[in-house]
Amino acid sequence: MDCKVDYLTLSLIPSEIVEPNSFYLDLLHFFGLTKFLNSFKRCGGGAFYNYIMRYRDISFKIPDGFNSDVQGFCIEFTGQGIDFYIDYMRRSYPDYSVKDLLIAFFALADKGFKVRVTRIDIAYDDISYEEKKYYLLDLDRIRRALVNLEFTSRFSLKSKMKKIEVTFEESGKGKATDSVFCGSTIYIGNRRSKTFCRFYDKLAELFKHGKDVDENIKHWTRLEFEFKDRRAMSICMLLITLSDSDFVTQMSEVVNSYICFVVTRSEKNATNYSRCPVKRWWAKAIGTMSKSRLVCRKPEKNNYAAAVNWVRRSVSPTLYSILQCMSFDKFLGMLKEDGEQRQSLHHNLIIEDFINDRPDEVLDGLDEFSLYTDRYNDFLKSLRQEQYKNEVRYLSHYFADKQDEVGMQADDAFFRSQFFDPEYIKSIADSCQLGILENFA
Repeated sequence: MDCKVDYLTLSLIPSEIVEPNSFYLDLLHFFGLTKFLNSFKRCGGGAFYNYIMRYRDISFKIPDGFNSDVQGFCIEFTGQGIDFYIDYMRRSYPDYSVKDLLIAFFALADKGFKVRVTRIDIAYDDISYEEKKYYLLDLDRIRRALVNLEFTSRFSLKSKMKKIEVTFEESGKGKATDSVFCGSTIYIGNRRSKTFCRFYDKLAELFKHGKDVDENIKHWTRLEFEFKDRRAMSICMLLITLSDSDFVTQMSEVVNSYICFVVTRSEKNATNYSRCPVKRWWAKAIGTMSKSRLVCRKPEKNNYAAAVNWVRRSVSPTLYSILQCMSFDKFLGMLKEDGEQRQSLHHNLIIEDFINDRPDEVLDGLDEFSLYTDRYNDFLKSLRQEQYKNEVRYLSHYFADKQDEVGMQADDAFFRSQFFDPEYIKSIADSCQLGILENFA
């Protein structure tokens, strides 16, 4: 089975405080969505964001102005949002894919931005147009295998039961009709962890939400893996550096390392499930019996430097306000009294790193991505090869918006945005004979 990106959350933090509304307009330009400026509707905030602009399951989460260089901006694509965006971009660029989106986004690290992919979902679909006794991803068969502990897994274990957290859920009534659907969902792992897995009846979900479905489809089960934070970044590195077919193979091996259904009937192998043979239906569904771990290294850091940076960026305004109300001597006394009572190992490490003058190993810019992949040179090569194409792509959107007079009025302010080097943009525009404004500066 092929896999697809079904959810994507991007985090973009400017190097300095920016005006949120203006930066949001620049973001629309960057993603080529200026045409839909008036279609994005303002929603309430949430998760400490000031407000959210949303259209077609694409959300731009906007922070407060004073917090823009700390919290940054969040761009969120649901599965339907990704489908809409890729389809829209392919009208101008037929070969456009999620890989192109990620390459353009990660290239912003070279412009001084701190960029992250905080979540990415990878989905496998088992679709059948025929009635069968058993399908490759049959929810009843998966349920029995889990109940009978016929599997191996890298998910977190419960300390006493030595069994991963598995939840079975039945779907209820649909929103569009009063019909009751018999779809099931199986959750494996903890939703709050960095990796989370679910099997569910996609056909029932579509019916439940009143979506149009091909009436010839008899079965549709989706296996979905949710990766967050560093693991999400590692998945993106694989997506960028590998060909489509190699990425599917690699992802299948990663999935197989997290959950693998095995035959446990043999008493000889019952004590060590990793030696048990893989169930035939699972190997056929995933397409491999091999397993692979994600490259995801945690960088060493200078605890003293990290603590000072945290105080400056997050606590300084509060401390300054307190000092306006309290004498400096009394303030230091309060810190000394409370600090001595609550000193921990982490605080001792801060002092040790300062005394030993330990170098800060935190990497910035493109160098940081070497932590998430063992194909760092291939990653840089992909970014450099696609840079010219991406710049031309967004320039084309700029001139199309200006010519059609759709959305905001386009002017040369776009070329002064933080996303592009103006001189580099001008040279590309001239070479492509796009014709830049005469008053360009």
